[in-house]
Amino acid sequence: MAQDTELRRHKRGGIYFDDFVVGHLYEHPLTRTVTQMDNMLFSNMTLNPQPLHIDRHFCEQETEWGQPLMNSLFTLGLMIGIMVNDLTVGTTIANLGMTEVKFPHPLFEGDTVHVTTEVISKRESTSRPGAGIVEFHHRAYAVIVDLEDSIPAQGKADARMRAAAFITDAVKAAQRPRLLVRINGFATGLADADLDAVVPARPDAIMLPKAEGGADVIRADAKLLAREAIAGLPDGSIKIVAIATETATALFLAGTYGGASARLEGLTWGAEDLSAELGAEANRDGDGRFLDPYRLARALCLAGAAAARVQAIDTVTVDFRNAAALRRESEEARRDGFTGKMAIHPAQVPVINEVFTPTADAIAKARAVVAAFETNPGKGTVGIDGVMYDRPHLERARMLLARAKAAGVA
Repeated sequence: MAQDTELRRHKRGGIYFDDFVVGHLYEHPLTRTVTQMDNMLFSNMTLNPQPLHIDRHFCEQETEWGQPLMNSLFTLGLMIGIMVNDLTVGTTIANLGMTEVKFPHPLFEGDTVHVTTEVISKRESTSRPGAGIVEFHHRAYAVIVDLEDSIPAQGKADARMRAAAFITDAVKAAQRPRLLVRINGFATGLADADLDAVVPARPDAIMLPKAEGGADVIRADAKLLAREAIAGLPDGSIKIVAIATETATALFLAGTYGGASARLEGLTWGAEDLSAELGAEANRDGDGRFLDPYRLARALCLAGAAAARVQAIDTVTVDFRNAAALRRESEEARRDGFTGKMAIHPAQVPVINEVFTPTADAIAKARAVVAAFETNPGKGTVGIDGVMYDRPHLERARMLLARAKAAGVA
């Protein structure tokens, strides 16, 4: 994400030509959930009678989508509008045109649109002295790979279809992030249908909510194994990340994940569902810090992950506009032993990546510890610059270097 806090900005917020840097990527914090009213109003204002946008019965009966598609020109306009607030408000003279406008995936009512903008090129204007031309590459995308709490009951079937379609396409990309799907918990009775839909799409992992110990991971393993066989996938190709603290029962079972399944690659925790089950009025104090029951859940998740020898992943910072709180919670999580943190908004990703990616100084120190023990293989302790290091320090150094290698910085 581009860092532009020191740029000259117009009083309305736009960036001036001289301050745009080719290659910078902006992840816009504004997002927008599109609605049926958007579709109806835009189609009406543009005199567009296409039933794909305004007639749900037609879409359910006569199209492959089973629901209205958002008007593509509305989608285009929304994408441009989201970026204007950050980049060009008050500084642009005119829009000179667009090239290669593509709509690779359908957008449906209820999807939330996020936008990124990359600066592709810039040059001085030949006809307007003092002005310039900047070329942008805008990308709009919808966060749809969740089948649990963000999806109402009446939208579950449609969400499965869209999640599967998204993953099927996304896994083909040469460079992509790992793809996880949060399914519904076993108690809902919806997990089997979720897995039936998404396993053939080949996600990298499922996120298992409201997990209650190793027994639930064993159960998920068996369900995945059967569906992998049906889909022709190698056994164990789809991994599991379990949310280990969302019920009161789960807290007492946090130490039972070890040996449950080779698929298990991480434990994370959550406070929202747990606070509802406990009947709590709040889960944070006035300063935004977790209260004691949730600090306990956090500690149990961390210890449970360590006992199971899997990654410990910190919970989300729900106030996604509070960058200071996100950084503080990320740094505290790294300090305590968590190896990552979940994000609830794309704008949080750069901060999380920065905090959890080992620094050059940390890598150098870790290498020094490893080298000292390799030079003295028979010793239980070594000294470096007057500081004593023992075997636990060696283990931590090796783990840090492994994370650095995975992140591509070592």
